[in-house]
Order: sequence, then C-alpha cells, then structure tokens
Amino acid sequence: MLGLNKKEKGNVNYTILILVLYSMLALGVTFYLISVKNNKKDISSNIKIEENITNENKKTPDYSKIKRVSLTDKYYINNLKIENKSEYAGDIVNYSNGTPQYKVSINYPEISGLKDTKVQEKINNDIKNKIEELKDNLEIKDSEINNIYISADVMGNFSDVLSISFYKANFFENNDVKSKHTGLSFRLDTGEKLEFEELFTEDASLKSIMSQSAYKKLAYEYATEAEGFDMFRDMNEFDYSELENRVYKFMNLYNQNPDIEFYFSETSIYAYFQDKLITIDMIDFDKYINIYNLVNSNKSLYTNQNKEKINYIFGTAIFEKYEYFDKISDNVFLGIFNDYKNPNDETYNELYTEYMKIYNQYKDKIIDAIKDYEKENEKSVIYDISYLYTDKYNDNLLSISAYKIEIDDLDSQVDEVYAKASRKSTLDGSGAISFYELHDEYKTYNVKISEDENGILDISQEEIVSSDDV
Repeated sequence: MLGLNKKEKGNVNYTILILVLYSMLALGVTFYLISVKNNKKDISSNIKIEENITNENKKTPDYSKIKRVSLTDKYYINNLKIENKSEYAGDIVNYSNGTPQYKVSINYPEISGLKDTKVQEKINNDIKNKIEELKDNLEIKDSEINNIYISADVMGNFSDVLSISFYKANFFENNDVKSKHTGLSFRLDTGEKLEFEELFTEDASLKSIMSQSAYKKLAYEYATEAEGFDMFRDMNEFDYSELENRVYKFMNLYNQNPDIEFYFSETSIYAYFQDKLITIDMIDFDKYINIYNLVNSNKSLYTNQNKEKINYIFGTAIFEKYEYFDKISDNVFLGIFNDYKNPNDETYNELYTEYMKIYNQYKDKIIDAIKDYEKENEKSVIYDISYLYTDKYNDNLLSISAYKIEIDDLDSQVDEVYAKASRKSTLDGSGAISFYELHDEYKTYNVKISEDENGILDISQEEIVSSDDV
C-alpha cells in the first residue's frame, strides 16, 4: 500500500477499525435517541388523551337547580302537640316545702299529632334514648355529685323538621358545675335524624361558614375579656391582635375532626364543638341554608292538617299572636299584637279575656282614627300596635303604644318590612316585634294613641333617630 512497511500498514488498519466501530456506535446512539423521542411523543399524546377523558368525566356540578329561599318567604309552625314530661332517679337528697328532691331531675318533650304513628314513636324513642345516654348510673352513685339536672327542650318546630336541645349539669359538693350540651334533629316525614351537612345547600362551604361564625363568637369573647369592657362600646375599638390566632387554632381543630353536636331554631344554628358554642346566624348565609326546604311533602303530615304560613323565614315565630294583620286603606297597613294569645293553648287566661274585651270594643274606632290621621299622607305607612290597655288610674280610658314606618308601596314592601323586623332581636317589653332598629332604613316613629274624656282618640308621633328615642 503505497510502499508502506508492515508496521505502518498495521497502524492504518487499526485506525480504520477504530473509525468503523465509532461510526457504528454513533449510529446506534442516534437511532436510540430518535426512538426515545418518538416514544415520548406517543406517551405525551397518550397522557393528553387520558387527561381529556378524565376532564370529560369530571363535569362541573350544576348548582343552578338548588332550591333557595327568598327573604320574604314564609314558613309554618308544625301542627304538633308537645307535652313536657318529668322523671326522677336516684335517692332523695332534699325536701322543698315537703316535696322530695331527687338526685336526678329530668325534663323532656313528647310529641303527638303526626299521622304516621310509627314515625312519631321513633322520634319519641330517640329522645328517650338520648336521655338514657345522659343519665349515667356511675354518676348517680358518685357521692361527690350532689345532684344532676337533665333537660331536653324543643328549639325548632317548623317546616316539617324538629330540633331538640339537650342540657346536662352535674352539681358537685365543692360547688363546681360540669355541663354538657348536645342535640337531636329530625325530619317529620320519615323520622330520620338530620346530619349537620343537611342543614346547608350542596354548594355551601361548611369550613367558611364555621370560620366566619367562629370569628364573630371569638371576637366577642376576646373583647369581653378586655379590662374595663363596656358592652355599649364600639367593638371596632378593641385590639384584636390575638383574635386571628384563636380563630386559626379553632379551625385547625375543626378541620382535624369536624364532629359537631347541634340543634337549631327558626333563626340560628347552634353548633357545639370542643365544648364551645358557635352560633350560626342563618340570615348571614341565607343563600346556603337548606333547613326550610329539607322536607317537601305534598300532603300534610299532621292529623289536624298544616298551619298557615304566616311567619317569615329566619325570623321569630310570633305572627300567630296578631289579632289583626291587614290593610285598612290604600296607604295604611295595620297590625295589632296580642301578647296574651297562646296558639298552643285553647284555654286562655283572664288577661287574654280582658284584652279581647278591649280589642273588640275599640278595634273599629282605632281603624277609623288611624285612617283619618293618615288620609293626607302621600306616603304609605305601617302601624304596628304592640300594646293596648284601659288605664284604671285615668277613668279607664284607652291607651295604645305603637310603631309607625313610612314606605313607598304597601303591596311590595309590607312583607319586606315585617320580615326584617322579625329577624331583629328586638322583642320589646310587651313581647311584640319592635321596629325601632329599622330607623336607619325607613322613617320610623313612636306613636301614642290616647282616648280623651269625650271618647275621641288622639294620635301623636315622634320620629326615632336613634335607640335612645325608644
């Protein structure tokens, strides 16, 4: 080869061999990398296809079909008869006016009036069983406990649901008191016990609701701990630097074990967690409250049929006590409250009888006086009479206390005003709804109607601009 000697020829052959081997290795690596790249494309494509299938299966829940309440919706009180029962257990520990006092005193409700007697029996048995759970035989024998008090009370009895609160208190010899709260709530169509989650709509965030409600509760607790606390002072003036930490700790415990004991009324849900009561004001979460829509029975569940829907949701059940609740002219609505009227008691007392005597004697006269007084008023008005009586110290002349609210239109605003008023914690001394807390939204007046010696009713009014005017 070009006159090369053996040694040189050997070197050339070795070099060629190395080049061939290197070329083959490089070619193999190239084929491998191309193969891996293609495989990655296939894998990526498969993943995307898989993700698309998964996403198609995970459809967004349709919450548009959830039945929500309106703030002017009304509800009825369940047409049940509720009888309070008493029991005693343990030894006699004392006497009061000759009556023996037992170590354990128990009070609880028993219901009747459901068409389905099996459902009725189940609910009553569940209430009794809960009482038995609270009645601890070891505690009854414990000599350090002086006496034990157990009470079950109806807190919510409306819209075909029933909610019972249970309270137990152990009174010790050293004057300590150990208490416990729990609850039971039922559907009246089936007798099934309600779970906490069922009180809310499907799209409600329970963590958010609990967090916001806990904040209100813990904020008040923290503020009242402050030295020199004044309940009439603006809560915003307090330093809440520690509050966020308390709420965080509370929610951290709740997230670990969201086991809630609860009961509810028409206005609030009372949730007990870690021996702390958190009150959930329904009106704060009105879009997510499901209690009023839990049972949708087409037929009455009661032997005496349903009562009329006259109470406003999230509001106090008080409208059964109105003797008069109607329009008296194109621009005047009149409500006359009777605190002596008890819809659960057919045998009214002497005070009720006396009230009705006055009411029947003066009703038409009251209506005529108000109509005459408001005939020139271009506004529409609501008169709500909270108290009427004849003054025995003033020749038995009639005296009336009332509130008056000016609005634009009776037909569209009466429900709105009464619904708002019933949600305020504003039951005045007479027990009637008080409108004074609505003075920021509506022009509101204190009204006095007095009878003179000639039998003429005189009306005077004074505008409410603050709670001091009440």
